[in-house]
Amino acid sequence: GTGSSPFVACLQREARLFWRTPIFALNGTINLFLLPLFLLFPLLVKGELKLLTTFLTGYDNFQWLAGLILAGISAATAAMNQVPSTAISREGPLLFWSLVLPLPPRTQLLAKLTFALSLQSLATFVWAAVAHFVFHLSGVALLAGIALGLLAAWPLAQIGLMVDLTWPRTQWTDPQKAMKGNFNGFLWCISCGWRRF
Repeated sequence: GTGSSPFVACLQREARLFWRTPIFALNGTINLFLLPLFLLFPLLVKGELKLLTTFLTGYDNFQWLAGLILAGISAATAAMNQVPSTAISREGPLLFWSLVLPLPPRTQLLAKLTFALSLQSLATFVWAAVAHFVFHLSGVALLAGIALGLLAAWPLAQIGLMVDLTWPRTQWTDPQKAMKGNFNGFLWCISCGWRRF
């Protein structure tokens, strides 16, 4: 409908800006998969993953434990996700056009939040697939792990967007500075840690 078209246009603009800038795409997605790979890689190299899986699946409540682990991994990757905490800064000089566009700021911010959560959702479903094939996680426990992980990602993404909205870093010449050189990502991690505490 016509009511959703401004939001869809903002969402498409956000996606184009992100995917057409290799530095944004690389740095924005690598953190979503980095932590779980660090956890799984030593087990894969040493061949201990199968032994660990056999050991853990012997417990009666393993399915629910695995679901909680999946939710924890999803929440941890959400805390490492730099996409929402650099949503404003990534615009750089283009931020001027966002300010003069006849669109409500709420619509533009909602599009940025939705895009960040869509990437987080993709990561969650990828790790859910890994949990299904490696640990045989399925049924209600699998759905609960996905749901809890996505519920945790929502407020974390909001915090990241609020941090970048408060202290945007748009004066950059190298796109890498909008991501790796952006102090807001560090502030966001502190905020996430404080919120969890």
